[in-house]
Amino acid sequence: MPLLKRSPVILRRCHSTASSTPKLVIGIRKEDPSRTWERRAPLTPDAVHRLVRSTGVDVLIQDCERRAFCASDYVKAGAQVHKTLEPAHIVLGIKETPINQVLTTPVISPWTSKPVSRTHLMFSHTVKGQPYNMQLLSEFLATPSRPDPHLLPRLIDYELLTDDAGKRTVGFGWFAGGQCHPTV
Repeated sequence: MPLLKRSPVILRRCHSTASSTPKLVIGIRKEDPSRTWERRAPLTPDAVHRLVRSTGVDVLIQDCERRAFCASDYVKAGAQVHKTLEPAHIVLGIKETPINQVLTTPVISPWTSKPVSRTHLMFSHTVKGQPYNMQLLSEFLATPSRPDPHLLPRLIDYELLTDDAGKRTVGFGWFAGGQCHPTV
């Protein structure tokens, strides 16, 4: 994924030779079950393999039968299947996360051992003020019950990642899908 490739310093800091040292954890979430046509994935198994092997990042994946890549392909690449992605510092998806699945609680930093904001990357469909997703956007905003902006979850909307000319730099087309080849 281009965004992660642009952050080699952050990823290198996560690498550890000691297995007891905390690591950055990336989670790949399953897409909304009501989006039966959505098969794309934010990372391919090959990308997961490179992240796990070359940077020491831990990758968690939620199982999703519709995804173009099988969970077993991700496991072979070094990911672990995880039902909730609760340990993830960064949660990757394609389309907007259902509100009841947004992880809003802070997570422990692998560098400082203190709580930090969790980061969600997705096409949130909120940038143009789409009314149907304003409740989703509110999950990332301060409220009286969550006043500390340093611990609020962060939203990175793929649609807003642009180059100097304003052209979008992230898209999920041909390379976000593939064929699942079940093992016989």
